[in-house]
Amino acid sequence: MAFKDILVALTSYPEPTPVSVVDDAVSVAVALGAHLAALSFEARVQVPGHFISNSLVAGMISAETEKSRNNARELLAAFDAAAETAGILHETILEKSITLEIPDLLVEYARLRDLTSIPPKNLPRIWPGTASMWCWTRSTPKVVRSAAFWNPIHCLIRRICS
Repeated sequence: MAFKDILVALTSYPEPTPVSVVDDAVSVAVALGAHLAALSFEARVQVPGHFISNSLVAGMISAETEKSRNNARELLAAFDAAAETAGILHETILEKSITLEIPDLLVEYARLRDLTSIPPKNLPRIWPGTASMWCWTRSTPKVVRSAAFWNPIHCLIRRICS
């Protein structure tokens, strides 16, 4: 199976994905001659509570949403610049969602691509203590574990060989 349509998920909240991930994804797309899409979310933090607590934390919530928005736009701008420099077909996708809906939306986008990669730093609660990467194909999700680092080539090799 040839990978012609790759998606890389870029986290904007609480900490943004390192820009080196963008460079790695672009390098993989260049090597494969594939179209590359970058997906990032403007996360809206939702806090359950009483109407009094909502009025007290409204400023904090809007500050966190603004942080997420800025991180997402900066990551997508860095992606655009790297993809333009490399001369590959690319697209950027900016979604707005509450934090609890982001994983479901990511899965929906992943189902439309040949390969989707997520740096393990973005999934700290799913596989604590290990570096992992989830690689989806159009049919089923696969989990690839690597020793101590995120490497898109490792993911591709594991997918091709499995």
